[in-house]
Amino acid sequence: MSVLIKYCSGTSGTVYWLSEFLKEKGYKVYKEQVWGGGTIDIYYKDKLIFSRAKARHYPEEYEILELIEKQDQEKVIFTSSDDED
Repeated sequence: MSVLIKYCSGTSGTVYWLSEFLKEKGYKVYKEQVWGGGTIDIYYKDKLIFSRAKARHYPEEYEILELIEKQDQEKVIFTSSDDED
């Protein structure tokens, strides 16, 4: 289970404590520094689950954990066209 955090240098403090929290919870955390004023984008399973630009606030530890757990609970439903008689 891995999490990717894309962030700008101005948010490195927030990203540090968030990544340490996620590591304690058993997640592998990858960080990528990008250009952008206040950017913090968090990806889980290749899906953007948090964007500071959209949320307009810094991520809270348990807020991110809840978003990750929500992704784990989503189920994929397969349908088959073979059922046609």
